[in-house]
Amino acid sequence: TMPYAFLDWPSVLQDVGEHWQMRLRVLDYPYTRQYENTTPYLYYIRQLGLWGLGIPLALTAGAGLAFSLWRGLRWGHRSDLLLLSFVVPIFVLIGGQEVKFLRYLLPIIPLLVLMGARMLFWLKIKAISWHHYGPICVSGIISLVVGSSTLYAVAYDRIYAQPHPATEASSWINNNIPNGAILLKEHWEEGLPNLSKYRTKELPL
Repeated sequence: TMPYAFLDWPSVLQDVGEHWQMRLRVLDYPYTRQYENTTPYLYYIRQLGLWGLGIPLALTAGAGLAFSLWRGLRWGHRSDLLLLSFVVPIFVLIGGQEVKFLRYLLPIIPLLVLMGARMLFWLKIKAISWHHYGPICVSGIISLVVGSSTLYAVAYDRIYAQPHPATEASSWINNNIPNGAILLKEHWEEGLPNLSKYRTKELPL
């Protein structure tokens, strides 16, 4: 349903083919070399936990996935099997590739979070029969996950309240480096704005 798939399908096919080759490292780009010697699957899990969702929500999502696997494979719940038929193949396909941009997991992240949330509410219902403090404990876990995720989202959003590092670096250069000085720039680097009064030379890769 993406409009450009119909409006400019030759370019779409070319771009998809290029990225397919890039993810297999058939095409070697400087910005994909950061993934050399990273462990398939485990690298994604670590990145998703630390930087994508935050540890409490990531643990909840992982437990929710295990919960859905248990319900789907042991008890044959079709709703769980339907979700798993989407989440598991995508993670198996994406998690084993050479290039590991975290955005590649975006299609399954909302479903993982929903699985985790459903598991927590199931626990809350079940906890009524465990002990008087059972529901309170589960409610505490839910509050911890929601609260930490909210703080994580606010902290992430605060990054964009500050000037971009490239803008700050450019401002520092303009205030501290004499006009006409030579600046060295790495090949493939985007560069810094507002440096027209300097000479720039590129370091070949």
